[in-house]
Amino acid sequence: MKDIEMVLKNNLNQLRGKSADHTTNFLKNCGGGENGTMIDGIINMIDMMNRDKLHSVKKAKMDGMVIGIVGTSIIGAGIYLYSKYRDKMQCREKMQEVVEILKQEVALANEEKISVEQSEGIVEEQ
Repeated sequence: MKDIEMVLKNNLNQLRGKSADHTTNFLKNCGGGENGTMIDGIINMIDMMNRDKLHSVKKAKMDGMVIGIVGTSIIGAGIYLYSKYRDKMQCREKMQEVVEILKQEVALANEEKISVEQSEGIVEEQ
């Protein structure tokens, strides 16, 4: 609409200083041609501008909704991925604890084996 407004303004500015019949003819043609009136032409131009404003507002609302949905999706996905990452890290920490406990048990079992073998050796010597 900005381009059309500029064209209209430029052409209307060119009518300055010209005879009134050019402006009258322009407004009559906008109002419906030879049978139209200048008032109808002005009303039609106002209606066109109002419709364009409505379309602009609707487009802005749609753009805003799209941006809102996309933004919310990105934030929601980020939160979801972070929670999954946090759960994974907690699971790995628990697994690490299990591995440490297992290592301790293996070490204890190895010490007991040595102890049992040493004690058997001691018992056999007596």
